[in-house]
Amino acid sequence: MVSTQLPRGNRKWHWVLGSLLLLCLISLLVLWHDSGAPAWQILFSNSKELSLEALLLQTSVLPRLVMAMLAGGVLAVCGVVLQQLTRNPLAADNTLAVSSGAQIVLLIVTLFFPKWMLWRADVWAFLGAIVSMSMVLALSYKNGLHPVRMILAGLILNLYLGGLSMTLMLFYSEEARGIMQWSSGSLVQDGWQDVLDLTLRATQP
Repeated sequence: MVSTQLPRGNRKWHWVLGSLLLLCLISLLVLWHDSGAPAWQILFSNSKELSLEALLLQTSVLPRLVMAMLAGGVLAVCGVVLQQLTRNPLAADNTLAVSSGAQIVLLIVTLFFPKWMLWRADVWAFLGAIVSMSMVLALSYKNGLHPVRMILAGLILNLYLGGLSMTLMLFYSEEARGIMQWSSGSLVQDGWQDVLDLTLRATQP
């Protein structure tokens, strides 16, 4: 007799996909109730023919909703990949100082080299993440990248970089406002360009 039960891993993915679809459906129903029109109808409408409320829905609310789900999914996949590469179930962007490294480099470039931000801000964030991750690996390499030692090294570097970032933000609060919003997880959107850019990068092999 052939078993019809799905493997445990597939069942977990079905739960995740089902939860995402349910979240999308609930969000669309809420937006439909607030705007009085289906969200997908507003999405593909001409912006010149929309009211102010519908225009905000098309260019701000819907892009923010999609960006939230897309960014959360990409971060989750990156976390799983990071755990597999380091063979550490506790590995994450905050425990290994990856996010702190990206933040401090973006902050330094924004405050002292603002013209460099016109090139590619994501490149500077990536370089900061790579440098901080390399420092964590170098600090924990002595014991063969032991999971506990790696986490401790990441937390120490995270605290150090976080303190340095807060010091810079205290002295340059106005100039660092954008970085503060970014580091706190701001998903404010003024169009679909950022969503398209992240989608292309996330789907590239």
